[in-house]
Amino acid sequence: MRITILLLSLISILTGAKTFAQHNYWQQQLSYEINVALDDKENELTGKMSLQYRNNSPDTLYYLWFHVWPNAFKNDRTAFSEERLRNGRTDFYFSKEKDRGYINQLDFRAENESLETEDDSVNIDVIKVILAAPLVPGEEVILKTPFHVKLPYTFSGSGHNKTQSYLASNWYPKVAVYDENGWHPSPYLEMISPYEEFADFKVSITLPRNYVVAATGDLEKADEIKWLKGRTKAPEREKLPVKKNKNSFGKPKVVYKEIASDPETKTINYSAKNSTSFVFAADKNFIVKYEEITVNANTVTVWAFYNTKKFCCDELSGFTAFLKAIRNAERTLPPLPYKNISLVEIKTGGNPFVFSGLIAEDGHHLTLPASHLLNRMFVGRLINFNEKDEPWLSLGLNEYLNRRSGEAFGERHHWNYELKTINDNLLNKAILQNQDQALNTGFDQLTTKNKKLVHAIKGAAWFARMRSLLSPVEFDNILSGFLNDRTLKHGTSNDLKLAFATTDNSDADVLISSIGKTGSLDSTVRKSKRRFELFYQPEKWDSVPKTYIAPSIGYNTSDGLMAGLMVHNYSLPFERFRYFVSPLYGLRSGEINGLADLGYAVYPGRKISSVRFGVGFAKFSSQSAKDSTGKRINAGFMKFTPSVRLGFRNSSVLSLVDKWLEWKTFIIGETGFNYSEGSDGQYYPSKSDIQYRYLNQLTFNITDTRILYPYDASLQVQQSSDFYRINLNAQYFFNYASGGGLDIRLFAAKFGYIGERSVAKEFRTYAFQPKLTAVRGNEDYTYSNYFIGRDQSSGLPSQQIMMRDGGLKIRTDLFQDLQGRSDNWVSSVNLSTSLPASVFPEQVPLKIFFDIGTYAGAWEQNSDVARFMYVGGLQLSLFNKILNIYAPVFYSKTFRDNLKTVPEENKFLRKISFSLDIHRLSARKSRFLNILM
Repeated sequence: MRITILLLSLISILTGAKTFAQHNYWQQQLSYEINVALDDKENELTGKMSLQYRNNSPDTLYYLWFHVWPNAFKNDRTAFSEERLRNGRTDFYFSKEKDRGYINQLDFRAENESLETEDDSVNIDVIKVILAAPLVPGEEVILKTPFHVKLPYTFSGSGHNKTQSYLASNWYPKVAVYDENGWHPSPYLEMISPYEEFADFKVSITLPRNYVVAATGDLEKADEIKWLKGRTKAPEREKLPVKKNKNSFGKPKVVYKEIASDPETKTINYSAKNSTSFVFAADKNFIVKYEEITVNANTVTVWAFYNTKKFCCDELSGFTAFLKAIRNAERTLPPLPYKNISLVEIKTGGNPFVFSGLIAEDGHHLTLPASHLLNRMFVGRLINFNEKDEPWLSLGLNEYLNRRSGEAFGERHHWNYELKTINDNLLNKAILQNQDQALNTGFDQLTTKNKKLVHAIKGAAWFARMRSLLSPVEFDNILSGFLNDRTLKHGTSNDLKLAFATTDNSDADVLISSIGKTGSLDSTVRKSKRRFELFYQPEKWDSVPKTYIAPSIGYNTSDGLMAGLMVHNYSLPFERFRYFVSPLYGLRSGEINGLADLGYAVYPGRKISSVRFGVGFAKFSSQSAKDSTGKRINAGFMKFTPSVRLGFRNSSVLSLVDKWLEWKTFIIGETGFNYSEGSDGQYYPSKSDIQYRYLNQLTFNITDTRILYPYDASLQVQQSSDFYRINLNAQYFFNYASGGGLDIRLFAAKFGYIGERSVAKEFRTYAFQPKLTAVRGNEDYTYSNYFIGRDQSSGLPSQQIMMRDGGLKIRTDLFQDLQGRSDNWVSSVNLSTSLPASVFPEQVPLKIFFDIGTYAGAWEQNSDVARFMYVGGLQLSLFNKILNIYAPVFYSKTFRDNLKTVPEENKFLRKISFSLDIHRLSARKSRFLNILM
């Protein structure tokens, strides 16, 4: 992914007409001098650092905390690695040793006296340096240390890629912030900007002379500046012969020979004032473009370091858009105190300096993201907030300013309007479900969903609400004064409260107090008239309740093609009462069929997070035939499913575990065929009367959707008039470091009779008894799975199975005794593993499966079947595992011997089966619709 990085030079402190600072505000004074050399053969940095640290606090300091953040990439047990896993990324966790990074060779000294260091008890990227003597208020100490950094592959913010392109951020030992609340040591985290001290920098970088370097601050070498200004094109590179990848069907990419590093080196010097960090990027292929512009009477040189022509040299480029955004920045931001701004196009991961939306489809789309970048520069770099303790202040203010920028450029015509509306609706959904958290909640205490909602979206809503309570002019004056006063300082919510305390608006005082409370920021109740819309149009998401109407189709062998309508309100804004109704007309059967689901949810909070009352309906044909008159008749099922589901709240805010308990009753009416002899001596069917039955089902389910080793387990109890059944189903995914993994499924079932066992009960409960082999359509006794031909005994539809019970994937339709059916117990293990990409192309999702199981009958005395039965073969999973095709290759002797007796059944194609797991499209498991549930 190509993104842009901002490298800035701070040259002055902004002043405002009105300030709201704390009277006794103080800030530590730091000055770094760093000499560093890049070894692009080993991807290493070697250098020396000198830190002058002045204690402006009223406290005596006995030690300094340092961030040694290159160690965040040292192993898979760091806070960064854990955060990546929580965010669904395994690339770093499974990375190779050569692609990881670290910092070592540290030797802190003061006046040439070696200082003792202590490792943090939890985080290896944080250390404590014990001072040789107490550092009293008003005094300073100079610490020096050598350092060596093994740069990681560019996972997040700092590192290298395969083309010798380097980005160095957080690469040197950084002293942590000490403020009125004490020390703030923190491990490196990707999702929040670091809380850092402002400092002056003098940095010299030594590297091969043909590297182009972009860095924080002002370049102090005139001949290097002249060279950069003349870098109007990239050096020529030799095109290498294209090699076809035998494991890929894609068109081979054009590959160019890498430019050799110049054996001669150069040393370039930079200086920066009042910066929170020093960042540099180096690449031998960069092209450079620059332009001087005047903003608020200040002359600023804007540089672009890029690889692609689109980034720079046409009207749709990121550079052009950014220039426009800077010129418009005075509308929403104080004057920018930069002498140089550099935009760098580089392949990297996310970090606080990264902005990834600058290149878009048209000029209007570009201007808004560029203004977002400027806002992020200001609210994070020029005013440094503690995002770990008060994430809402920085990210909420930034999001608010982004929305103001959108208004300035006509946001209703921009994608950001839809995104804003979606986010606002998701926040309202969280509030309705009692899942939101107070604005002043620290980052570590936010739930995974609220990390994306509370600190940014609810924070922006707070600022917007405050503006609506005050006059726009008064609000803008107060906010402008706050931004001016806090520039090049640390900012807190207390500073913001002091700023707005100047107003006499009582409603504003209530809003200020709401920072520590959950719930809506606006108590005004607004009702909107429901709107009916054709089709599903997410681009029209807004706060108006909607009912969508769209055509729907379906198919099965008995009803044929079905056509009808789909009516639902599964959209945003979220509603407590949700419905889905889809009547369908069978073009072959002439039957009116369909599906429906209605539910109402309440959200008590505390241990019970939700209670949903629902009822479902389904009606379809499952058999068809012609009667004695030649007329087509149909038989099938109809079911009602009232239910109550309880969702349980997790004890840990970081947990992705979903636990629920559900009671569901299946009330099912079934029709079939009665056969009688006609006048011609043939037997003809007639439709039987509808027969009703019920089944009560209690299910406890626990699911952990974590990216590493996710699992799902359920314990289910079913009961009907003649029997009870207990099912245990557990699924686990074991990730492979190279990609893919092993699916493990464990199944066990206990069956028993209610009342005395009898031959009649055995016959009536035959289809309900668990078995080893996979289930066919006529054994889906709750009608919960989609089948093309539910009662078909020949042709392609008859080869469909569903993954329930033992799940041994071999067809033994003609051999009832081979199915491992039991009216006592059944147990099995199902394994499925992906194959290495080096062996099979990624476009061919081929797997190997192996199933093994046993059942009570195999352990009885005088049993003539093996105690354990197995089958293995090839599995092809298509369309995100919705369609799975199974081809048995080897299996138990019992299966093999019996299949040989019927040659037609023993053919390879005849033994192939397939499953259609339509449940994978359900709203709960769809990544897109998950936001709606």
